[in-house]
Amino acid sequence: MAALTTEQNLILNELDLFVPGLKRGTAKENMNLGDKIARVAPEEFTNLTRPSPSSRPRGTWIYNLDDDEPQYTDGTNWRDLTKQIT
Repeated sequence: MAALTTEQNLILNELDLFVPGLKRGTAKENMNLGDKIARVAPEEFTNLTRPSPSSRPRGTWIYNLDDDEPQYTDGTNWRDLTKQIT
């Protein structure tokens, strides 16, 4: 198996915060866990309808329809997978 790309490692770093049991390694090793993650869809919001990040527990994920990407709250801001404030 090929080594993980920088982008894949970045995503795993974010998931490490919120998904117990995630292990570094090949995609095959995490396939079953990935299947479970894919089945849990976050709530969908737009920039105008998403709640205040401080109103949700730290680490809560949403899907931002305007930005077409998942975002999580750090307790103060909504952030994307690159940790940029959205």
